[in-house]
Amino acid sequence: MMILNVNREGQVNVGRGGDVLLDIANEDFRLHMMKEARVAEKNMKLAKRTIKVVGGRSQLWTTLMIRADKELEYDKLQRMMKVCQDQGFTKFALRA
Repeated sequence: MMILNVNREGQVNVGRGGDVLLDIANEDFRLHMMKEARVAEKNMKLAKRTIKVVGGRSQLWTTLMIRADKELEYDKLQRMMKVCQDQGFTKFALRA
């Protein structure tokens, strides 16, 4: 499981102690999730898990728990989930 903490401005905490914030709409967030997806894929291979490919994308086993501020605009949350889906993440848990 990977936990993504999102503040009301649409910034995701990707560092320890909140020291690195990436804007959901920024290319840096997409690149970060691309890196995380490759790590998840590598872990699946090490565990000898079958990686399904649907529509040319790997279907990763990692669940993303999104802890979003209650003031976050829903369209920003949808865009964030789309970025994650484009990298192969298909399992989500939403928390406020």
